Amino acid sequence: MNARPLVGVVSPMGQAQREYLLRSLAGEFDVWAFDDQRRNWVDRYVVGQSTIDPYDEEQLIRAAGAAGVDALISWDELSAYPTARAARALGLPGPSPEAVRVCRDKYLTRRALSEYGMPMPASVPVSGIDQALAAASQTGYPAVLKPRALAGSVGPMLVRSPDELVRVFPDVLGARLPGVRVDLAEPLVLETYLDGPEISVDSVCFDGVVHPLFVAHKELGPPPFFEETGHWVEAGDALLRDEQLLSRLRDVHAGVGFDQGWTHTEWRLTRNGPELVEINSRLGGDLIPQLGGLATGLRPAVIVAEVALGRRPDLTSRSLGAAAVRFVYPDQPGEFEALVVDEERLPREVMRLDPLAEPGQWLLPSAQVGGRAALVACAGDRIPEVARAIDESLSAITLVLRKPGGEPCLLTPTSGRSPVGAISIAPTATSTTSATSPGGNSLG
Repeated sequence: MNARPLVGVVSPMGQAQREYLLRSLAGEFDVWAFDDQRRNWVDRYVVGQSTIDPYDEEQLIRAAGAAGVDALISWDELSAYPTARAARALGLPGPSPEAVRVCRDKYLTRRALSEYGMPMPASVPVSGIDQALAAASQTGYPAVLKPRALAGSVGPMLVRSPDELVRVFPDVLGARLPGVRVDLAEPLVLETYLDGPEISVDSVCFDGVVHPLFVAHKELGPPPFFEETGHWVEAGDALLRDEQLLSRLRDVHAGVGFDQGWTHTEWRLTRNGPELVEINSRLGGDLIPQLGGLATGLRPAVIVAEVALGRRPDLTSRSLGAAAVRFVYPDQPGEFEALVVDEERLPREVMRLDPLAEPGQWLLPSAQVGGRAALVACAGDRIPEVARAIDESLSAITLVLRKPGGEPCLLTPTSGRSPVGAISIAPTATSTTSATSPGGNSLG
């Protein structure tokens, strides 16, 4: 029997975010991990780990070459470009590094698509407030100010006037992700605001053909933030047959030169049709690939690896279901202590109910970045029953937070379906189980 191919995974990320992908991958391939630290939870899925800087392509080339990998992949936005460069240097299949670089930089994406002939909203790179105020003459108000090359909804802010732009500019300019250095003379971009419902499309490209696999409908928190508070996916979504969306999806990939690998594109469904927000050369975050797999029976991690090995993947949907995730936030600031779960009240559709905050972690209210306390994910036959299960799950959990200098207070989800997963104070709570987090509240 032939040995299984060895697939290298660059920056596996945290257990809460991406373990389901590594578990699926290890079922079909041998796996080698490349990361800046040894992660004990990864050991059960890999045949080896190399401790390197995953953003340093020279280190990655040497380590991947020494390990003898047959393919090199990453589902981490920030290591996508060095992964593509290393794969090219080692003669492995994969997307063009230049295409990945264009996807990583939101301004370069707009410029490439404009040059390709696609109408784009105004997008102006800026470094200072005077530039930003001048750029608003092109974008108009409302506008969106955001970092060009971060990830995970970190930084973007809606601005509706010059005064708001002046007020939020320092916060957006100061947005950071741990270990990420952005060396751009103009690190921000001011863009025309696109109105309408927001969706994402996860697609795989093979031999230059784009295959959209599933659509995720987003739930967003209140402005000025663009925090994604939930997602839902249904197999056979009508948008997968929408010719306007499919045509623009093909044009976006052609315009940035992306023809091999997985992409996660984000769109606003405006009155003029689907308008691109951004394209990412990786699997979607926030458990979207897991939702897509639950709804369709597809195995995203295996598909990514097959394409990276130069093989045509099996894209046959094996189920017609639905799945959703909702993130839970406090309605006041405080230190997270525990997530308490009344297991007897959980519906059968629950697939995951996890804390995302560490004990002692400071949480912010109103669905701000960094405020996620927990997540609930459910799967079923259709969206209505999944939505009902999400709400029932929220009613079965209690957050324990400690206010500054005070006693712990109990917070439980409000009744009714809230797109923000709102939390309110409850005077009492009965519970059977408490849980603490495996770490982190950013889901990629």
